[in-house]
Amino acid sequence: MIEPQEPTATSAGIAICDIKGIPVHRRKLVEAAVISGALSLSEDHEAWIVPARKPPAYSVRIVGPRGFYREVRFAGPESEAEIESQVRRAIER
Repeated sequence: MIEPQEPTATSAGIAICDIKGIPVHRRKLVEAAVISGALSLSEDHEAWIVPARKPPAYSVRIVGPRGFYREVRFAGPESEAEIESQVRRAIER
């Protein structure tokens, strides 16, 4: 059974709602990169960071008002700067 997790709220307008399934040593880096990449958001959004079927790959799913949805897929070894950049580009498109 999966227990609900309290979202990590930020002043950037995004809450990290789930990051389970990502290796522990990568969680803080990925979470920080997603928050940094979402600094341009002016309304509340949620990010779901979910593992892919073949680790260490994962996806970042961002949802928000008025049907906003973006998904960014990663292979796993990306740097914080690469994650931040790809999240920012996805949000701005």
